[in-house]
Amino acid sequence: MLYFTTDFCEVFVKSKRNLLIFLSCLLPALYISCSDEAAGPVQEMQDDLAITDTGYDISFSDLQNDSDNPADVVDTTDEIYSDITDDAQTGDTAEISDISDITDSGLIRSPQLVNNKDYLPFLKNIIQNARDNIIILHQEFLTGSTLDQLQNDLIAAKKRGVNIKILLEKDVEENAQRVNTLRSNGIDAALDSSSKTLHLKLVLSDNSHLLLGSTNFSYSSFQYNNEVNIYVNDTETVSRFYDYANSVLSDNGKLSKIYCTNCEFTPIGDGQYADIVVPVINNAKKNLFVIMYQYSYDTDTSTPNGRITKALLDAKLRGAVVKILLEYSSFDSTLNSANQNTSQYLKGKGIDVRLDSKEIVTHAKLLITDDTVVVYSGNWVYSALSANHEVGLITKDSSVRDNAVNYFNALFNSAK
Repeated sequence: MLYFTTDFCEVFVKSKRNLLIFLSCLLPALYISCSDEAAGPVQEMQDDLAITDTGYDISFSDLQNDSDNPADVVDTTDEIYSDITDDAQTGDTAEISDISDITDSGLIRSPQLVNNKDYLPFLKNIIQNARDNIIILHQEFLTGSTLDQLQNDLIAAKKRGVNIKILLEKDVEENAQRVNTLRSNGIDAALDSSSKTLHLKLVLSDNSHLLLGSTNFSYSSFQYNNEVNIYVNDTETVSRFYDYANSVLSDNGKLSKIYCTNCEFTPIGDGQYADIVVPVINNAKKNLFVIMYQYSYDTDTSTPNGRITKALLDAKLRGAVVKILLEYSSFDSTLNSANQNTSQYLKGKGIDVRLDSKEIVTHAKLLITDDTVVVYSGNWVYSALSANHEVGLITKDSSVRDNAVNYFNALFNSAK
């Protein structure tokens, strides 16, 4: 591996894609002095196990974009929408002064998908504009300069009087360090204390804003992975997720469900996914598209996995077009075995299943039907469907569905 740093671009040569970036940076390097060390970015890359390629076009403006991070590639195509700013696709995220003003002006709408590299600026905007409270329940909050900056945003929010509560999964080693630092700055942060895995990725603020989905607080999730999240500001829906979050904060040893009969969106809490989503699959008449990081199929219809598998097969039998994209990992052979077995089984039943490139981490958990989009934090495995703390949301918003379909097609069509 070769590492090269200039004032404009920091390059970590690890793959063919990164070699291209290196060559692109070579010309400005002739005129700009280079440092001898790149400890920060190298550490940040080492902090994440899944350093991956997004598989889209390289733009030189991206290479010059962030002197604090390794060079990025554009992780969007014309078919994938960016709802924050037009510049988000090139990594030059515009400053957003106030969430409520943006909502009124239409720059940020609710609901909307927040995918891939759009997540970090969106998250920072929520934190930087919080006025009363923030609750974060997340699987991990890893180390590295980008994550340190996020931590500084939280500390700044605390200093301006925002009440902050953070709960992280105890089995992620780096979380303890984060919790200690946050606590030393007056933030109510803790590790979960039970055998229930805290696998969700949930952010709430000011009793008005909700952001959930697949993105972890890690550099690879922020910059490289295929991730899907959803943002909403419907008061009743957000209120139910506050109830859920407070329940988990109060006792993370028990599963907490979410119920709402008059919400604009359908919430999904712990252990509720199969009960709520299988009927959605059963109602699909034309199309059923899935992106799933890990899917362990089951033929036993008494299990959540088995119910989902049967629903997919039934959809195929009644004539729906069923397409599924699964992760193919460069480092996780257990995941690969599960996904390859599932792919082989479903292909044998006539379902179009593809695996992404091993150079890309597709960590999203997304389901799309004729008129519905489901975003979730958990995989289609027993633990996520039955035992973990996981959250999701269902919407019938047509704009969200259109964006989700475009996102799905961009990834599915590039996979094998």
